[in-house]
Amino acid sequence: MTALPSWDEMTDLDRSAAIAYAWLCYRRGVPFAIQNGPCVYVDAPELVALDSIAAGRHALAVCGPLHDLVTRIGKAEYDRLYNLALRRLT
Repeated sequence: MTALPSWDEMTDLDRSAAIAYAWLCYRRGVPFAIQNGPCVYVDAPELVALDSIAAGRHALAVCGPLHDLVTRIGKAEYDRLYNLALRRLT
């Protein structure tokens, strides 16, 4: 089995998908996010191949708690990736 990409190995589009899903889980809960906004990766073939449950688990694992992610990557980078997700979803 091939290992899934870590945060550092992911493209901006895949990172933005992970952030959008993690944010939705934080705001509305995992069951709501699974039903209404599943994580949809678009670049890395091994991520694209995941079903929605596995993709969501991966997203939460690579993001971790959102406040920790913001500390790790910086507020400006978080905002950039979140806004990229919003543009992609609209």
